[in-house]
Amino acid sequence: MERVDYKGMIVLHGDLFRFDQQRRYLIDQENKQNRYDLSVFERSGYYLKGLYDIRSHKVISSSEALIYATADKQPYPFKIPVAIVHKGERLSDRVINLINNDSLKWKHGFYYVDQALSDRLNGDLPTIDIYGTSFILNIKERELSQVDLPENKICFPHRAMFECSEIFYSTSRHTQVNVNSMVMFPNLKEFHPDVECILFPPLQEMDMIGYIQLSEMKATAMVCEIPWQPDQSKIRTMNLKDVDIASLLLKNLRQQPQVTRPDDIKQSAQQKEKQTEKYTRKNGNKRKLS
Repeated sequence: MERVDYKGMIVLHGDLFRFDQQRRYLIDQENKQNRYDLSVFERSGYYLKGLYDIRSHKVISSSEALIYATADKQPYPFKIPVAIVHKGERLSDRVINLINNDSLKWKHGFYYVDQALSDRLNGDLPTIDIYGTSFILNIKERELSQVDLPENKICFPHRAMFECSEIFYSTSRHTQVNVNSMVMFPNLKEFHPDVECILFPPLQEMDMIGYIQLSEMKATAMVCEIPWQPDQSKIRTMNLKDVDIASLLLKNLRQQPQVTRPDDIKQSAQQKEKQTEKYTRKNGNKRKLS
């Protein structure tokens, strides 16, 4: 699939927009007929202010806003920094990060697409550093794979998508240690001096865009609301003395629901449909499987 250069675009409440060459208009990336003259936006200090209807995916003018005055669902306000409009890609990465972080903090409904986000929207998976080794995070497969040695993988239990999970890691070999091999030893450090227990946050928090895509939503749906990049500070090392290995083993073996992914749900529905057809052919229309 051909890569798209999203750098320099902006996200308004989950939808992508780009500027025209003169930076006078804002153009909907999906529906290019939707063009908005930036000169009519309200100027307030260092921002251009507006309203956005997330249902119709349109910017609402001040005159149209009156129509929404008595509506049940109000349009969402947004603020675009004037510096983004006038300077755009000439801004330094540091300034862009400050602008985006400020927008997330104050819920401005705006996000500037830098190179990192452009790469992620093109399918590049996030990387995580573990004791100096870089791993690629794939939350669909619930695994980490070493960047320069892809066959070296760290696998997470099913529950790791929504819960914190513990992984045993050899700092000398840079590999995962199976919890089954540790349950026999009462003094873990004596038998595994190089093994650490790493506590990971829920995987959905480490790759928000990947999780959103698993839910069959637009990749940018939550970019203006939640930080999309992995937060390394959420990954921490636990003292092995504080880890109940036996309980952890039982926890990981616990039966998990199997229809949490969109493809699993579709497959389950197809199987049910086949069962229904088979039953109907055999028994007529007496009763369908529920």
